[in-house]
Amino acid sequence: MRYIHTFESFLKESMQDGIITCDNCGWHWDIVTGGNDPYICHKCNHNNAVVEKHINELEIPSNKWVDLDLKSIDRKGMESIWAMYTDTYLGAGMDLSANDWPEMQAKYKATALKDVDGDHLADAFIIYKPTRWGNKIALLGTNGKKEAKSEVVKKLLQLVNTRGWFIEASLKMEEILSKSGAPVIRDEKMIRDVVGDDKQPEFTKDGYYTRFLSKAGKRITKRIYGKI
Repeated sequence: MRYIHTFESFLKESMQDGIITCDNCGWHWDIVTGGNDPYICHKCNHNNAVVEKHINELEIPSNKWVDLDLKSIDRKGMESIWAMYTDTYLGAGMDLSANDWPEMQAKYKATALKDVDGDHLADAFIIYKPTRWGNKIALLGTNGKKEAKSEVVKKLLQLVNTRGWFIEASLKMEEILSKSGAPVIRDEKMIRDVVGDDKQPEFTKDGYYTRFLSKAGKRITKRIYGKI
């Protein structure tokens, strides 16, 4: 039987107001103090992040966000996500952070998927990874359907207004977040830690900074939105 874990229940059960409760022993802690693996229980070592069973087909319930461990998704499923990613980013003139789907699968932890048209296939995705500051939303995209684009933006706005979630945004997505009044993170120590000194962040004003994109070989203006 395929194990499905809804994104809504993941948010409600695993973390409330930035506090994670272990679903194995009941121990709880603040996500900010969780270190590099904030969902690993400090008491019993249980992983509270996402499901770990293998997904042989990327079929999901319709009209709800579903949360999966990227490493549980097979080749066909990853190729579907990769196609949405490349179409979204290259179509918007943005640079890719991975060269192919195996690198994406190895680099990131989990993804939230949503089917908007009732065929049980993903039309939108949000990929994220846990950090000691909370969940960093790393990549997001759609198959181009209008409703899928709307849903991914709505979910993003919900997440960045939830403690323990943040995104490093640029270009069109940064414009959307700025206009929506999403919370801005201006803590330079946190930003340097998230970005990494190797990206050579240089701060300008009001939370904006430029940093080096290693794969693209150029600098780009970024801003972090979310709550930590």
